[in-house]
Amino acid sequence: MFENGADFAYSRFELMASFGGSYFLKPVNFWGSEFNSMAFFDYAIFMDGIHFGEIRAYSGISFRGVNFKSWVRIGGVYDSIANFQGAIFESDSGFESIRFNGSARFWKTRFDSTANFGYTRFSSLATFSQSTFRGWVNFKNSEFISFADFERVQFDSVSFQNTNFNSVANFNEAKFQGKVNLNGCLLPDTLIFTGVQSSQEIDFTYALTDSIQSGDRCVIDLYGTDLSKIKFDYSRFKILTDSSKYQRRQLGNIYEKILKMQNEQGFLDGYEVVDKEYRQFKNTYNKSGFSYFLGAISSWYERTVWDYGYRKELIFLWTFVLFAFFFFVNHLLFPYLNRCVYRIDNTYGQTPQALLLRNELLTVIRLFKIRNIFNALFYTSLVFFGLRLNTDKIQFKHFIGASYLLIQYTIGIICLAYLANVIILS
Repeated sequence: MFENGADFAYSRFELMASFGGSYFLKPVNFWGSEFNSMAFFDYAIFMDGIHFGEIRAYSGISFRGVNFKSWVRIGGVYDSIANFQGAIFESDSGFESIRFNGSARFWKTRFDSTANFGYTRFSSLATFSQSTFRGWVNFKNSEFISFADFERVQFDSVSFQNTNFNSVANFNEAKFQGKVNLNGCLLPDTLIFTGVQSSQEIDFTYALTDSIQSGDRCVIDLYGTDLSKIKFDYSRFKILTDSSKYQRRQLGNIYEKILKMQNEQGFLDGYEVVDKEYRQFKNTYNKSGFSYFLGAISSWYERTVWDYGYRKELIFLWTFVLFAFFFFVNHLLFPYLNRCVYRIDNTYGQTPQALLLRNELLTVIRLFKIRNIFNALFYTSLVFFGLRLNTDKIQFKHFIGASYLLIQYTIGIICLAYLANVIILS
């Protein structure tokens, strides 16, 4: 028991320092102290203030189960584990500008008043799992280099303003009773936001993601979370689609709710992104074998032809490309197509002699005559755009040629339908 306070300012502890179970009645000062071995304060009770500013702990420090009755100021550099598991902070606590180079463990810790972690750097695991913050907690300008664990944490009001998350942040089943400030917060690569409860709307609008610089989006898991309490621009996020967790209907409901949210809140880019993802999801999610193959083909077709309807001008490009392709083929095969497969009157160069040329050089010269170019262009236009295709005239005994002709005709009709849709909707 320390009845009159203790001043260990600028002390140096070479061997293990143990204050476990101690009872401090007056303020305690460890300002500038250096711990070269493990330091234990487990289950100690601090009745008055405690100052750990500018501490340097090389081998770990433990405050497990400590009861801080009055204010606490902790700072410095912790090169190994810093353990506050089960500690109770009954008054204001300050952890500003600390460097946790080892893991920082605040598991099942209770903060009854304001807790300030501003400008703190967590270089390794930082866990606040199952902790309770009954007052305002501040992580402004803090940085989580590794895994940040806030699973089942209960927050009153919390600020993550300008906080940097780099890898994974876990807020599974977290509860927010007050305001959440995410302005300028750099979100992690993966954000686990499952089963979250909040009394107020959690707004990610002014949070940042790596997509601003690199194009990467924050992967977010929203399983079991009330989406009416969440606001974000989906163009900077991506739903975590874990087939082992989600059933098709559940994930579909999430997509539909996000679509509705993006539309109501005016996030047009986000609406486009989630709409495309939802369409692809419906084509391929939880499918296998031939069913998956058909879905993948359908998704590829919708994405390639006109980007799910968001780039309708692409259909003009594809129509031109396909027409040019068939024109080229028809130009090479024109004598065969017009005589043996499907004859169109009023074209030139239909003499039998032209069709029976055996000399390869003369054939090539014949194929590339100017009049054959016009013949092929005329022929392709009539077939591809279906202006005057008469099935009675098709010679089906030439199966390959007839199949090619019908494929050309069908693709042309599809292009015409898309073109009509674009023009009408415009």
